Amino acid sequence: MMSVKSDNKKYVIRSYQFGYNDECLYVEGNRIKSIFTDKETAEKQYKKLEVKAARAFILSDVEAFFDGDDKALKACSKLVMETCGIQILDDSGYIDSGAELPKEMSNDDVLKFVDIADMHSYQLLAFDINQTFYAMWQPQKNSYYMLPSEDMDYFFYEKSKVEIMKTISDLAEDTKWDHVTIRGSLEEISHTPVLLEKLIAQEKKLSYSGKNLKLSGIKSATYKALNELLLKPLFEIKELSLDEVMKIEKKQREDFMRENGWDE
Repeated sequence: MMSVKSDNKKYVIRSYQFGYNDECLYVEGNRIKSIFTDKETAEKQYKKLEVKAARAFILSDVEAFFDGDDKALKACSKLVMETCGIQILDDSGYIDSGAELPKEMSNDDVLKFVDIADMHSYQLLAFDINQTFYAMWQPQKNSYYMLPSEDMDYFFYEKSKVEIMKTISDLAEDTKWDHVTIRGSLEEISHTPVLLEKLIAQEKKLSYSGKNLKLSGIKSATYKALNELLLKPLFEIKELSLDEVMKIEKKQREDFMRENGWDE
């Protein structure tokens, strides 16, 4: 566990969200589960959550075990044998299909197992109490940018404007940013219509006709240049507190669960 001073700190428990690729579980996203101002309380809750999640794991679904990491397998097997005298490996030296952590293992030993196997379901982080984060707001879509996933998309943010701007090159390749149509005359959509007209003429993947400006897979440099010319930009960088990030993630998850008719 990290060693940090409790003064002027907020302690954040992040919950990993898992996907399954028909072979093993993998982390596909995460979200804030809880925020604390007391380190001891945060650590106690983190351990409780981690142990509960670990005891529910099917061990053969753990990525490290599926890949046959001999070092991790042997270390975990040794820990279980030494602490409760139970063999978790089959005759071939792999985790038995459907095997779970033995009920006889103490919570402390379960946490050791989690560390060795790198099967964490949660993460405990400490931030300055006034730490802010930065996210991309998309006025054209009236939503924040979300990292795409096969299941639920995930809220994307960074700790600085510099960090988030570095990612725009990658994010511009996301198909969700393709095929955007902005409607209106050049004077209605841009504060510098002459410059916008020149950009459209230079960029093959920008087209304008019938008062419709269409974007289709434009490069990040063009995306940024276009953004500067629009009255209603494609993206804005917004500053958020930890509590605001948590509120956004909570609403996003609630909306996803409701839309799919699922319960928490």
